[in-house]
Amino acid sequence: ITSADGNNKTTLGSLAETKARASVTPDQTVSEAAAAMTRANAGCLVVGADGRLKGILTFKDVANRVVANGLDPTTTPVQDVMTPSPDTFPPSLDLVEALHVIRESRFQHLPVAAPATGEVLGLVDVMDVVEATIG
Repeated sequence: ITSADGNNKTTLGSLAETKARASVTPDQTVSEAAAAMTRANAGCLVVGADGRLKGILTFKDVANRVVANGLDPTTTPVQDVMTPSPDTFPPSLDLVEALHVIRESRFQHLPVAAPATGEVLGLVDVMDVVEATIG
């Protein structure tokens, strides 16, 4: 990751570019979101509307907030069970810093957003960072 001059080469932005951006809107059902996760082979989805990040939905959210509470996934909207307004991270964040964020915050998924516009560029998970770090 680190070059001879000490500069980190790999950033969250470069990882986000390689990942498909699986997303749903807040009003879609949890069933629709689960199907989108399955199609994308993703453990987390961006929840957005009008190009803006409203939240994220993880398999853990579905298990803890839908299944464990006996909610009907065919009628429950994503906005009722998503993690709203998650922290976002700039595409320039290097992987060493990202590992520190993951360790300190216990985040499993890092939404990457353009600082100037807030546009979501992608979603990087902890395994993406680990794999890119150790090769």
